Amino acid sequence: MSTDLYGVRVLALDPERRKVTFKVFVVHYDTRARTCPPLPDEPGFFLDVLWQRGRWEHPLGEAITVDQILNEEWVNLHSRWFIEDIERTSTANHPPRNEDFERLSDFSYERLGGWKDEELLVQADYDVRVTDPRWLEQLSVGDAWGTAAYPMAADDVRREEAAYVPDLRNAVTLMPFAGRSKEAGTPGGLAFSDDGRFLAVASDKDGLVIYDTGGWTEHADVDGVTIGLFPQLTWVPGKHVVVLTRFHGGGQWAYDVGARASVDVPRQPGRARSRTGRYRVDYGEGYWLDAFVGDCGRAEGVVPAGADDPEFTVESAAFTADESRLFVAGVGANIHVLDPSTVSIVDTIADVGEQVSGLAVSPDGAYVAATAGTNRYYEPGEHELCVWRIADHKIVTRRRGGIYGGPLAWSPDGRWLAANVITGLDGYGGETRIFPIGLPADPPAGLLG
Repeated sequence: MSTDLYGVRVLALDPERRKVTFKVFVVHYDTRARTCPPLPDEPGFFLDVLWQRGRWEHPLGEAITVDQILNEEWVNLHSRWFIEDIERTSTANHPPRNEDFERLSDFSYERLGGWKDEELLVQADYDVRVTDPRWLEQLSVGDAWGTAAYPMAADDVRREEAAYVPDLRNAVTLMPFAGRSKEAGTPGGLAFSDDGRFLAVASDKDGLVIYDTGGWTEHADVDGVTIGLFPQLTWVPGKHVVVLTRFHGGGQWAYDVGARASVDVPRQPGRARSRTGRYRVDYGEGYWLDAFVGDCGRAEGVVPAGADDPEFTVESAAFTADESRLFVAGVGANIHVLDPSTVSIVDTIADVGEQVSGLAVSPDGAYVAATAGTNRYYEPGEHELCVWRIADHKIVTRRRGGIYGGPLAWSPDGRWLAANVITGLDGYGGETRIFPIGLPADPPAGLLG
């Protein structure tokens, strides 16, 4: 018998609107360690919960087999065809305080539609909208049951946005520095040219490979790079010229892709720049922005207006294509959105992970991708590639596999998301994964019956 993690009660049912209102209780606690499962907010959990009540002689049980519902990857991929939307409308006793654990039991089981001392339990109400009223046929108001279902990593993609969301399951894999060792074999810098025609990948030591994005063929494996460890990589605005900047000391080396030769170009300041170079930022040495270059010139030691943590350390930054927004993240659990014209915070995506490293934003600013240190309940912590919808701060898709700890790049034409992934157990070596933008807008034939 599985240990219940949650309790579920049906509060309201509206089949015409394809909506059910649930109250979800956390019923399993480690009172000694003062931990408990998180409140669920993703489609996989609610699909599992609905299936448990509809398994026998109901449409949902006929549409989904036992093997499918027990296959976490299947649930992550297909939940969106059954669950249209989830909204948490209220919470209670969340998060639990130390004194709350003194009054809680480690285990609670459903008895006669309720749980012992349920008013003390961590709990939340949810409005869940399904794609077809048939998926609610098995429910009645007042139904209550315990469940071992747990939050998964299901896609939460709306039909109208599917064409703009990266497909993290079907990557083109590039091996730019295969056969090289240590830092020389580890992908570091990563950036698309402004027209999206080329992708440049720099190794952590004296390596540079240029790919043609038309067919992901290698355009050049550049010889003669002598820039040292951990160079910064950027393109000269509007040109097919790559610039590598020395990690310390400011020296730079440039390569003209068309001429296939090194060239001299004016100094390219900043670790990140906007499309035209109107704005440039340096970061990573001190707090917030080490330097900001904008319409009023260069400023150093910049803390944005509205910052509630003056000692935040930025490790990644990316601009939208229209230069109206700057996204920054780093040592902390938040992604901050800045207006570069005023250097002020206009939005924050909170609690995305223990630490955010790589960061990329879609050209229109509707989505942000980041590699975050996540720790799902009952799973080890790991860097995970996630994509958030800016409008509501929800994760729409996510993926593990390798150490997603390096930089990310979203192509200016909106066709690709690129990520460097460390694959060696010693922290060296790796590959560049290219994810196409666009997911299916319609379910597989026959899935919904």
